[in-house]
Parts: sequence; structure tokens; C-alpha cells
Amino acid sequence: MLQKGKTVVKHRQIAVKNKRMSDETHFFDGLCMIYRTTNSGDVWQFRMYAVNEQRYIRLSLKTRDKEKAEKLARDYFVQYSARMAKGELLFTINLEQLREKYLEYVNERVEAGIISKGRAENIKIFSRRCVEFLGANKKVGSIEGTDFMEYRAFRQKSKADITMTVVVNELISIRQMFNWAQKKGIVSKEFEMDWGDIKIKKHEVRREGYSVAEYKILSKYAAKWYSKVGKLDENREEEIYYRKSIRDFIGIMANYGMRTGELLQLRWKDVKANAKTGLAEIKIRAETSKVGQDRENTGRRADIFLRRKVYSNWNHEDDYVFSDFKYRRMMSKDRLYRYYNKLCDEIELQESGWKKKDIYALRHFYISLHLLLGKVDAYTIARWAGTSLVQIQKHYDNVKDKQVSKKMNYDFNWDQLASEFGFDERDDLKESKEYITQLQ
Repeated sequence: MLQKGKTVVKHRQIAVKNKRMSDETHFFDGLCMIYRTTNSGDVWQFRMYAVNEQRYIRLSLKTRDKEKAEKLARDYFVQYSARMAKGELLFTINLEQLREKYLEYVNERVEAGIISKGRAENIKIFSRRCVEFLGANKKVGSIEGTDFMEYRAFRQKSKADITMTVVVNELISIRQMFNWAQKKGIVSKEFEMDWGDIKIKKHEVRREGYSVAEYKILSKYAAKWYSKVGKLDENREEEIYYRKSIRDFIGIMANYGMRTGELLQLRWKDVKANAKTGLAEIKIRAETSKVGQDRENTGRRADIFLRRKVYSNWNHEDDYVFSDFKYRRMMSKDRLYRYYNKLCDEIELQESGWKKKDIYALRHFYISLHLLLGKVDAYTIARWAGTSLVQIQKHYDNVKDKQVSKKMNYDFNWDQLASEFGFDERDDLKESKEYITQLQ
């Protein structure tokens, strides 16, 4: 009896629905139609069934002219049929919604220990670039693979000094997001990213670190920067804390060559600082490392860690070495960069010729210094820094140029060459000196 009542109600709802539609005209064997409704008045409406998604496409044709409405209906049918034939989903989410779903997936991988937090942070940044490029409300189904051919120009416009290596890395990360979306059925299986030809210069990836002279200036100003905070400053204690933190961050980066993210995520339980020997044992956990591997380094300047224990508000074993001033959490990257840039800007005003470099240049400074002056091989340095020998060779070969030049010129016995093979340049050198005298 109850079932019969339900059936009656259902038929009544259908009748009401059909009653609202009038002047129906069907096309293409009934696959689409135009009609009017009591709500739309004389304006023609369009309806078509999307088989793949089992939903109706409905839209207003915005005309009272039936002939014009019929033409529009045919055009829409052809357009939608072509898109569905390519496997495109017509009822898709927008790009910002896709990004949110993808980041949920990325966070799950971090919790499972599949990727590091540092990698997840990069994905978060790169996917945001994609949203900025195409627009947050852009429907995913309307994105063409060739749209990304304009990405290089977009990034160069937003950051003039960006390298093509960075642009390609961003695009690879964005492509991974769309590959995931394809597997989830959010993006058409036919979608394929095409970013055109992006030429990466041969030596573009070489790293630039601070020179010894530049680092000397940086560390000198950082050492006493906190003492310049005014006594009447409203947030004096907090300001002093963060200025001291930047000083210590610079010191540890330069003495251990850690990545920015690795140092920010370092906890007190990962550090054993010895006041007598001046050495500190540091464990960099796999989940915080870019390469996803544990490593343990013993280095100098244990005093930096020990003094932080005194003035930091958070120094239990699970607290971060570089923590927030007020709250038991990691100091944010934004705050780190803001204070670092503020310090560098002040130095530039006082030191003519000194030029600020990215904070990552401190890692390059460490690696470059040990390649030049250290008595260890490149593999050992790569192991310490948590990178590969290939990456050291790829990014730091230029550091060895001075050593190679010295060996090729000054360590070579030119006198022996002259005596044994008669290779004598004295006359030619004499003529050059005569020309040089004229220049002077």
C-alpha cells in the first residue's frame, strides 16, 4: 500500500515537470531538444543528455526566435558531441577545487612516508602557480594541453630572472597533478600537456653561493643585528628573538650545508650538542629530507644550538630548534625569508658593492668551500649534503675551475718544456712587454 502511494506521488511529480515544458522540438533522433517553460516565458531552452556522465546539459539559448534557437541547438549538439567523443567530462570541477583534492592526496603520501614534507611544500607552491596562470574558476574540462605553451612567458613576466630549469620543474610537477586527475576521471584520458620548446642553457643550473668575503660581511652584521632593536619597541622581545634566530640560522646553514626545509624541520631530539668538544651531532630524518633518506652529520659550532636552548621558549625534545616565538610550532618560511631579506637590505645600504643572494646561497657557500679547500672527495661532500655525486658535478663543476686552471698553468713545468723540446717564448714575451709599456 505504501509502495503504491509512492508510485502515485512519483507520477504526479513527472506530470508537474512535463507540464512546465512546452513547444518541444527534437533534433538528431531525439538526442537533444529545444523547449519553453512557464518560468522562462518565450525564451527558448536547450537540453541534451551526456551519456558518459548520465546527466542533462541544460542552458538558455537567450532568444525568442525559434529559427535562431534551432540553429544554436544544432551548433551546441555538435560541440558537445565532439568534446564527449574525446573523452572530455562536461560537468567538471574548477582548477582550484582540483588543486585542493590533489593536495589532500599529496598530504596522505607525506603521512605514509612516501614523499617528504619539503617535496609536498614544493607541490603546493607549483600547483598554486598553475591556478594563478589559468585562473581559479577555470573548469578543468575546458583546459587544453596547449594552454601551457604560454606558461614560460607567464612566469618570465611575473619573475624576470627565473631560470628555465625552474620553469620546467614547475611544469613537470603540474603535469603530475593532471596525470593524477586523469586516473581519477576528473580530466579526459586524451588530455596531454604540451609546453612547447623550452631551451635550458648549458650552465644555467650552476649554483651561486656567497664568497668568503661576502659571507664575512653577512655574518658580521647578523651577529649584532638584534642589538639594534629599540628599547621602546612595542614587540621588543619578539623582534630580538627573530633577529637572533636569523643569525643562528645563517650560522648553521653555513657550517652544515643543510637545506632550508631540513633546518626548519629540525627538532631538539635530532641534535646532540657537546659544549666541551664544540661539536654537534645532527640527525636529518628521511621525512624532512628532499631525497627521502636519513643522514647523520657531526659538525662544529655546537655553541649555536646551546645558546638557542637558553633563549628559545620551546626546547623540549619534540619542539623545533627554530620555533615560533609565541606558539609551539615551527617558524614559518615566510617569517624566515622576511627577516633574512630585512637584514640583507640593511647591509646593502651600508656596504657598497655587497649584493644579497638567496638564503639557499648559504648551502652553496658550504659546498663550494669544501670543494675548493676541503681534503675530501666530491662523493663524501654529496653524502654529507644529502645529494648525489651527479648533482654535485652538475651544479658545482664551475667551483673547480680555479683549481683546474692552477694545475694546468702553475703546476706545469714550463722550464722543462723549454729545455727538452726547445719550446721558448722569451722573444715573443719581450715583444709583448714593449707593447704593454706603450699602453702604460
